[in-house]
Parts: sequence; structure tokens; C-alpha cells
Amino acid sequence: NFVGRKAEFGYIARDGLLGSLQQWQYPPIGITYDAIVKHELATGEVVDTWDCSGSGLHLFEPQFVPREEEEGGGSGKEDDGFLVLFATDAKRDKSFFVILDASDLASGPAAMIEVPQSQKVCSGLHGCWIPLAKKSLKMEGAT
Repeated sequence: NFVGRKAEFGYIARDGLLGSLQQWQYPPIGITYDAIVKHELATGEVVDTWDCSGSGLHLFEPQFVPREEEEGGGSGKEDDGFLVLFATDAKRDKSFFVILDASDLASGPAAMIEVPQSQKVCSGLHGCWIPLAKKSLKMEGAT
């Protein structure tokens, strides 16, 4: 559990159109994100990147999901888990739920799950990860 601890890493979707702040202006098609970047917060150094620029993928806000201890994880390292996010492929007109290994972004997605065509993900989606409290979950009809 990392609640209340000083963070070692930060993850962000990189602006594919970022340039000089003196010359920056809103692009005519809106801001697009083409990479997920991992920063070491103490130094500001970029320590890992999943770059998909030129692929047609537009990325949304990543969320960190810690590896469950009972599932072979729980090493105590802050990046022992996954980044989950949505992405839209403009070239193929499809949306995906993307899972990345937070300790190795450069290897690319561990999984890309296609979202059904009738449920395309809109640009600008935000989210957060809330762990399921297994003992408190009660579903009607569940045994």
C-alpha cells in the first residue's frame, strides 16, 4: 500500500504536439497524446517511455494498478504493477483498453483489448483506479 508515502515515479501522457512554450498555441484538431512517459520525481529524469507516435494511436490518461500480493506480486517496489488506459486508433477507427507493465513501458502493451465498435471511447476520457474490496462486494444472485 503506497497511501501516504512519497512517490518515486510519476506517469503522464505526452503531448504529441508539444513545442516551445513561447510559440505554443492550441492545435486545430485538439491536443493528442502519443506516448506514456515515466518520470523519476526526485530528479525529473525520464526513465522509461512507451512511444507510439506515427502509429495512429491517441492515448488517454494512464492509471497505475498495483500488482496484487496474492497473485505473485507485491515486491514493494513502487512500479510493481500495471498502467491501464484507453487508446483510439484513428487510422483503423477503433478503440482499445491498453495494459502496460509499469516497470517496462518500452516493451509496449502486455495487452490491447478492442472495445466493441458501438462503444468507441471519446477523446478526453478521464478515470481512476479503485481496488475492489473483495470481502465487501455483494452482488445480487451471486453465491
